[in-house]
Amino acid sequence: MQYIFIDSNKKIGGIEKLFIDMALYLNQMGEEVYFLVEYEDSIYYRYLGQLENVHFIIRNSNIAIKFLSNKEIKNEKQYILNKLDTSKNYVVIAAYFKTFQQALAFFGSEKNFKLIHYWAHPQSWALELFTKKNIITKRKENICYNYQRKLLQELDRRNADIRGSETGAIYNNWFYNLQIDRENVIPLPIKKLKIATKESNTPNIENNKKKILWCGRFTYFKNEAIIHIHKTLEKIAVEHKNLKLEYHIIGFGNSKNTTFVKKSIIPNKVKVIYHGMVNH
Repeated sequence: MQYIFIDSNKKIGGIEKLFIDMALYLNQMGEEVYFLVEYEDSIYYRYLGQLENVHFIIRNSNIAIKFLSNKEIKNEKQYILNKLDTSKNYVVIAAYFKTFQQALAFFGSEKNFKLIHYWAHPQSWALELFTKKNIITKRKENICYNYQRKLLQELDRRNADIRGSETGAIYNNWFYNLQIDRENVIPLPIKKLKIATKESNTPNIENNKKKILWCGRFTYFKNEAIIHIHKTLEKIAVEHKNLKLEYHIIGFGNSKNTTFVKKSIIPNKVKVIYHGMVNH
């Protein structure tokens, strides 16, 4: 089996780390891995460029699919397929709406290419409808919105292979007014967790000190979650007066986002510790 990852980024984030880890694992298993990218110096080349079984296909054009004509898409598709052995079977993995469009345009009609879409962030489709980087709290219905809604309906009807978390289905059901079964969204293959049994994991919440960890960047689509978690912990601390809570935050961002988070989190009952950037 051959694997194709579609993504271009110069910075590393959660989905980039996931793709790099997956590519390293597949490489160790002797599988052939391809990255379809828009430029040479992507984060993937820096981490994986020296591996024998990892190959890079640089697109002829870095223009988004929605701005290309049918003829340009056809030419780009042929250019990419010429660099692959199309007699073999491929799994194509795309994380965002833009890259998923590329997967559909270049490989969707090819019978030996299986497409997998990762819902990297629940709102990643909705963000395509906005020009400013804001948390999406209301619908913006236009041609693109209707296209996305019909596409999600069709993917659900055909039992498409969508991976991520069930929050992706919950959010998009609300945003696009759909009824996608969240149980059909397959969890991301990160690690197998050892789940403690109920009998061995029954702490007395009134007599315990608990540490809660957040790990992630300070950025416009994550800041609200960081802040909301703290508000929730403060409510829990008020309800359980003997419970000592610590909120540990591993994360970093530009000065604007960092200042916003720290000004929005006002510690009261919960001790808040900022660890900044921590290497993993």
